[in-house]
Amino acid sequence: MSDHLFIRNIVICRTASVVWERCAFLGG
Repeated sequence: MSDHLFIRNIVICRTASVVWERCAFLGG
């Protein structure tokens, strides 16, 4: 249960990181 939440958190962080980099790139 704790491991599942940990893995899910990693996936969310990765997704947010990609989106943030993309927004930062497009936004300059």
